[in-house]
Amino acid sequence: MTLTDKYDGGIYDLNGSKMIVSKGLGSHTLPLRIFNPCELCIICIKKV
Repeated sequence: MTLTDKYDGGIYDLNGSKMIVSKGLGSHTLPLRIFNPCELCIICIKKV
């Protein structure tokens, strides 16, 4: 977690619901991602 962003990436529980936040794959003008590697999330949802 960064000092400026509460939900910058990961799995969070909000009011009994799950929220998944990906850090993403891309970059902006400069392809520089210091301490923030690219990430691709694969989510499998099962009906119970």
